[in-house]
Amino acid sequence: MNQNNFDINGLPKDFSSKSSEMSHMFESFIKGCNIIKTSVEVSFVSREEIKKLNKKFRNKNIETNVLSFPKSVVSKISNTCEGEIIICNDFLLEEAVEQNKDPFHHLLHLFLHSLLHLIGFTHDDKNDAILMERKEIELLSKFGIANPYK
Repeated sequence: MNQNNFDINGLPKDFSSKSSEMSHMFESFIKGCNIIKTSVEVSFVSREEIKKLNKKFRNKNIETNVLSFPKSVVSKISNTCEGEIIICNDFLLEEAVEQNKDPFHHLLHLFLHSLLHLIGFTHDDKNDAILMERKEIELLSKFGIANPYK
């Protein structure tokens, strides 16, 4: 039996009507990755906040679109998904414009990408990146979202 806990905090007005679609993607992710237990919190923060977090936890003094914080160290692909996802909406919207992407589709891609990090996927080397991208493309296609890497 799945034990699922999923919370969204501070969903920006740009996406305020889309929380059910994010929940639906979360459920699809759980099924598609055979996840048996989840506890995921998604929060939206300002550019300044994400820069501070990136500096503190990754020693990178720059803004970023999203950060993932697993509840515990994951050394292989896991069937539990626990942790926190922090998204910078302003950075996300800017990227969507620059990359000519639908902003909500870009949000769903970053959300899914972060969920995969929480279960142990990485992109530190070429083979891991290929594996992770394939999983993202597969799951995004179920929502009619084109390959974000093309």
